[in-house]
Amino acid sequence: MAQKFKISAVAAAAFFAAVAALAFAPRETRAAAGADISIDLSKRFQTLSGWEVPIRGWEQDKVGDRYDDTWRQDRHEVARKIVDDVGINRVRLEVRSNTENPVDYWTRFVNGEETYFSWHNHNYEKQNDNKDPFALNPAAFQWAGLDYRVETLVLQMRDLLAARGEKLFVTLCFVDFNKGSLGTLSYATKPEEYAELIAATFDHLKEKYGLTPDALEIVLEPENSGLWRAERLAPAIRAATKRLAKKGYRPQIIGPSTKLAKNAVPYFNTAAHAGAKIDTLSYHSYDNPSDDVRRGIARQASASGVSTAMLEHFSADVGEFYRDMTIANVSAWQQWAIANVMDNGKYLLVADLTKPKGERLRLSAKTRALAQIWRHARIGDVRVGAISADPSLKPLAFVRPGGGVSVSVITEGAADFTLQGLPPGAYEIEYTTPQALAKTGGTVTVGADGRAHLSIPAKGVITIFRANS
Repeated sequence: MAQKFKISAVAAAAFFAAVAALAFAPRETRAAAGADISIDLSKRFQTLSGWEVPIRGWEQDKVGDRYDDTWRQDRHEVARKIVDDVGINRVRLEVRSNTENPVDYWTRFVNGEETYFSWHNHNYEKQNDNKDPFALNPAAFQWAGLDYRVETLVLQMRDLLAARGEKLFVTLCFVDFNKGSLGTLSYATKPEEYAELIAATFDHLKEKYGLTPDALEIVLEPENSGLWRAERLAPAIRAATKRLAKKGYRPQIIGPSTKLAKNAVPYFNTAAHAGAKIDTLSYHSYDNPSDDVRRGIARQASASGVSTAMLEHFSADVGEFYRDMTIANVSAWQQWAIANVMDNGKYLLVADLTKPKGERLRLSAKTRALAQIWRHARIGDVRVGAISADPSLKPLAFVRPGGGVSVSVITEGAADFTLQGLPPGAYEIEYTTPQALAKTGGTVTVGADGRAHLSIPAKGVITIFRANS
């Protein structure tokens, strides 16, 4: 006689829920039988809007307490390296709040009249040009610092990308940190004064360089910016977008760019409920957010019909990039700045000034893996379904508007594996490990079965890609 077992109602419910979860799991949660990684081109996620970097290098020599002109002297090598080898196609062009000031502190810094620390003390010292935010006094605005960044790298990067048939994405980012001398003007509480500065900056860039920013990042890290609280974002956005629209500028609006990812949704909702239109829900990751926080950001963005972006985290690496891409569904991503003489993990490039020009720059350890993905996934590409049966293989797959495909797989060690779901055709293979950078892995022809076998000799990233068909 068969033995009888008793099961509690709670246990039974849990059992049947588990069975149901397996039975009705979406296709993208399972790899195809016989394949380590399955690509599903029918599963469409975010459209890419760029791999971003702020225009910052070793010109700001904090250790030496001085300006270092070798940065500008090496600008051609820097631009080529950052565009061609790293894959950057988007810049954060910062306009600091001390732009509205009778003193040109940047030029004083470059000329050696200010040390790094004395110059930095004035970075957010704003002085109102006059009492009327609709009557600009041009003499009260200092553009030298902005022009330096544009002329040193932005224009070169724009030209390098244009030669490849690509466009540099430019975000104008307002910075107003609560540090040093703050001056007498409060942009946070005077939205029309804020709008005056932003509109003047757009006009200056267009008139002098023929450059119109693609996006406006309302304020960098409002938690670090004194009176820039969540409820003050909406008035600033409304005033700026209205002023810009009258001049024919209609940039994407990025915000709230909170220092802590957990604050992004509350700040975004506060601004949205007050009538502000934000196109990209942005965040920084200095709280090392949980994946639940990333899921919350993705949910809010989906519900609001906007994109997401992780736009700064010094210590971010390719593992964090993968989570932001696949959980928060970010369209744009940034670690931090361009280059430094110190290999401290915060910069994409490391400079050795003892070497001859043309040989001074190398990719940092973190950058190597990221660049292997970025060079093949470009603005306008769409992330598609890519599921691994092996947790040590983390795939990211993209399709281009013209039909090209790239799949990059992050590996925890040496690996041999099979992909399935690729469109038939000829593909190239390239990989990066700690020992090899962008090494050619040959070509492979994918047949009607959509399968390809890949092999990487060590921990790293391997990419299989096909040009537009």
